[in-house]
Amino acid sequence: MTDTDLKKLVASLAVSQAELVEQQKKTDAELKQASKELTEQQKKTDAKIAKVSEKLAQVSEMVGSMANTRSEIAEEFFYRSLCENPCLGSLYFHYVYRHLGGSVENTHDEYDVVLLNDNALVIVEVKAKAKRNTFQQLVKRKIPNFTLLFPDYKKYKIYGAVASLVSNDKMIDYAKKHGVFLITQKSRHLSLMNEQVTVF
Repeated sequence: MTDTDLKKLVASLAVSQAELVEQQKKTDAELKQASKELTEQQKKTDAKIAKVSEKLAQVSEMVGSMANTRSEIAEEFFYRSLCENPCLGSLYFHYVYRHLGGSVENTHDEYDVVLLNDNALVIVEVKAKAKRNTFQQLVKRKIPNFTLLFPDYKKYKIYGAVASLVSNDKMIDYAKKHGVFLITQKSRHLSLMNEQVTVF
């Protein structure tokens, strides 16, 4: 390789390096611009997500409020109806209690409605729409807890009842299977859907 060839090579390398530096500057500027645009877009997306999150929180609050309102309507309806006509089938009651609660050591429970006479009582679990586990919890937890929380009633005949604004054949079957009354609405009145009950 001659001196001239070497000079040409060094000159071409210098031009290539200058082009490379220029290309690097251009790429850096493009990346900087893209990063700036991405940051701006991220801010807009974050703002949209915040708005959607706020709307979801409002919808969630409204749905929760509606569910609570339905439950309150159900409790109010069944409580007032049972106060007006305190009987289930052939059982007549002198007292109707609402939101009866108790606590003994680690056992805590609250009862939506309790009907009471001289020797029997009915624990009524009220739901806007009862489900299978409503019947199970009544029989397996609420009724046994009642005599722990209120030992004065251990000698009473204790019955269970589920009061549900919505009723269907499956609920009637659940009531029969668990040996509890099923109370539902019929127009503005109560309708007793199951009278095949067990004394607990």
